[in-house]
Amino acid sequence: MGAAVVGLAGCAASPARPEADFSRAQTLIQSAEQQGAPEFAAADLERARGKLNQAEIVAEQGNGEQAARLAQEAAVDAELAAARAAAAKARKAADELDQSLETLRSEAQRAPR
Repeated sequence: MGAAVVGLAGCAASPARPEADFSRAQTLIQSAEQQGAPEFAAADLERARGKLNQAEIVAEQGNGEQAARLAQEAAVDAELAAARAAAAKARKAADELDQSLETLRSEAQRAPR
């Protein structure tokens, strides 16, 4: 009977589907998608999606603790994807600005004085 009580306690401590972790991961993945991750951080975004999918499978198997961990990892990967996308967009904008400034300098040097 003691083993049965321990088994039940273990089940109670490990919910089948950690909704808060899943919701957070899904929201962060969607946010990363909107911030340009498919173009600028595709590998990180795919890793986040893959971990969330793994979390779904593990949750269906009844391992809420592992599902929560995978969903949390998916959230971190989505945050990384969003950060890398933002950095890449900033670099692209800076490069475009540098190119525009160089064009203006060239035109200013050719202009009659």
